[in-house]
Amino acid sequence: MVPESSSKILLTLWEILNLKVQTVLDIPERLYSEYHISPGFLETVMQKYGIHSTGKEKLEKEFGVGPMSLFVSNTRHYSWPKAGAVTGIGSDSVVGVTVDNGARMDLGVLEQHLQGCLDNQKPVYAVVAIVGSTEEGSVDPLKGVVELRDKFQAQGLSFLIHGDGAWGGYFCTMCLRGLSLVRMYPYPQKEAPDQEGSKPGASVMSTWFSNACIGLGPDGYGKLLSEVTFTCSRLSAEWAAMSTDDDSFLVRPFNMLPSEMAENISDDLVEEECQKIRNRILSKSNEEIVNEDAERPDDDKALGLLRALGSDLNINAFSYNWKYADGTINEEVEEANYFNQRVIQRLSVDSPNDDPTNIPFSLTSTTFVQSQYEKCAQNFKRCLKLLPDNVDLVVLRNVVMSPWPTDGNFIAHLAQELRKVLAEEIEVCRKRNDTSSDLHSFLMQGNSAIYLVHFPMFHLAKHRHQLILSVELPLEARETYVRVKKDNPKATFMLNTQNKESLTELVSGKTFKGSIQMTPISQSIDPSPTEQKPLVDVVKDVEVTVTSVLKDRSLKSRFRDEEYPSGHMPFYLYGTQGEANIDHVLVRSPNIHLSADNVKLKLNTDLPSDMLSTGAILFAHGIQEAAMQPFQSTQGVLKDTLNTESNFFFRPGESFPVTIFKDDKAADATGPGLVDAKSLEKIATGTMTIGESVYVDSYYLNKDPFEVPEGDEKYFKWRKVFDKIGQELE
Repeated sequence: MVPESSSKILLTLWEILNLKVQTVLDIPERLYSEYHISPGFLETVMQKYGIHSTGKEKLEKEFGVGPMSLFVSNTRHYSWPKAGAVTGIGSDSVVGVTVDNGARMDLGVLEQHLQGCLDNQKPVYAVVAIVGSTEEGSVDPLKGVVELRDKFQAQGLSFLIHGDGAWGGYFCTMCLRGLSLVRMYPYPQKEAPDQEGSKPGASVMSTWFSNACIGLGPDGYGKLLSEVTFTCSRLSAEWAAMSTDDDSFLVRPFNMLPSEMAENISDDLVEEECQKIRNRILSKSNEEIVNEDAERPDDDKALGLLRALGSDLNINAFSYNWKYADGTINEEVEEANYFNQRVIQRLSVDSPNDDPTNIPFSLTSTTFVQSQYEKCAQNFKRCLKLLPDNVDLVVLRNVVMSPWPTDGNFIAHLAQELRKVLAEEIEVCRKRNDTSSDLHSFLMQGNSAIYLVHFPMFHLAKHRHQLILSVELPLEARETYVRVKKDNPKATFMLNTQNKESLTELVSGKTFKGSIQMTPISQSIDPSPTEQKPLVDVVKDVEVTVTSVLKDRSLKSRFRDEEYPSGHMPFYLYGTQGEANIDHVLVRSPNIHLSADNVKLKLNTDLPSDMLSTGAILFAHGIQEAAMQPFQSTQGVLKDTLNTESNFFFRPGESFPVTIFKDDKAADATGPGLVDAKSLEKIATGTMTIGESVYVDSYYLNKDPFEVPEGDEKYFKWRKVFDKIGQELE
């Protein structure tokens, strides 16, 4: 019976969606205590209206509820967007919040998101505070999130706060009242072992027993994890002060030193603090640190400095950069990434042939994706003396799982082993980035006007250029080349320098010696990949004079676009009115080298007479470059994959609709954005038909000469291992 004194309170939809969490949780108890409606009856009734029965779309349509959001920092575990998809709210509803320089949720950005939801009356499911990110060990400012919830709750916007303690939940045992806010893992929940169903319960019981025996408090797990965080800080001290000005490398921990967070930051102050770490921490045992601190004032103790180092929990993220032989530090993010990746390969099982017993210790790595880490990644790049760009940053990690590694000289031994690996890999990086003279090869195009297209290579600085030159040959050599070319219209002609040359000197107009060779078969996708393509000498010892430079583009990572072109493929267009040539614009890595001479153009208007001689931009439409990248290799282990594609688009006789744009940028202009249609002036439209001689390469362009084994070969080795395991399990 309903009490006579009851009164009906009408709430708006917005008010219902923003009831406080405790108010919602109290409803079943209040219905029972005030109206004698049993929980069992309530569950039966709600079964008809619950989202698990009706589905989200029906409820939203019935009550006119628009899209809702769940906010979680960009360092979230990948399971959060998946959870959004599985639960039906959609992964797009899981909104990432920018992180600060410590990879913790930026409360200022979160407040902006919440204010937008309040202004537009867009309900919020929850805000997730990460108690220990799995990549950096960072803890979101949970107290600040609660304060924001209280602030917006007073204005009518309420939401659930969830503490994601999947990684760091157990660290709450270090605090007396830590467990009141965060649910701890591992799964399944130790509180409800009967929910296992048909699954084995051993993991649940072992978790329960360890919790019961060790204890979930400061004297149990909290004591063990306190030692773990101490070890983590000692390792962070190693990464912070490991390198000096005299070293050939630079190492920086992700979590900044106190001096790096000061307002008047300077290299001298940072080095002064690093030297203090070396003197007071790295060279001392734990006992010595404690004993010496007894003689120091409270504001100058080594333990105080040690507590300020490292992550919030037990993960140390750090990264390396390397120096040239003259002491100049590398500034390219991609080259720092390459260095760190090689270190990781040396200190992990990277190939089936690796022997784990020969690896002194293991490191793991992660990637700071620029679009997710934003200013956080840029700040870390700055600490590593790298130039700001949009390239993702490779970061190394060590995870401390034991409270005892600080005993003896264990950490110093790890650092010494690491130095050996670093020294060897620095030499590889220096060779990779050596810009001294080298032998160079060019694709030859044209008859009436001769052009040289340099064969670029992303992995060697000497060849990391997209270069197109207009050249002159001596009369006799020119006549021989033109005659042989007309007799072999499908052949690929190459000019090789006879001596080691510098590209910088070549583009300055230098005359150099070369030899001309050809392959009788066009160097395109060949249905018979086993057929050899021998080189035939055409002209030896020919003097080549550079008359103009059409393109001299650096292919360094910071000059590349963030995305491949969509809906078209861009080419450089150059030549004469009667002979036009094209070369694919390389906007990203990896890529594919596509060139063709004597392409046929049918346009709606004539091109200006001087446009082809200086170069233009051509978009070939209908080629979905973004969808096709990265292309399979034209040689190596996977060559058959691409070579057997009889319908590969870049073939003699193929036609494409095209748009031609004016290219008013300097020959040495750098990207990104060199072929952005919004910044280009359209000149003509029409069709292009590829001529008889084409060049296709996705192997040498992307080949890393220092990679052993090569990526394709490594892939097949691992596949054999997994196939064998699968057969044994059948």
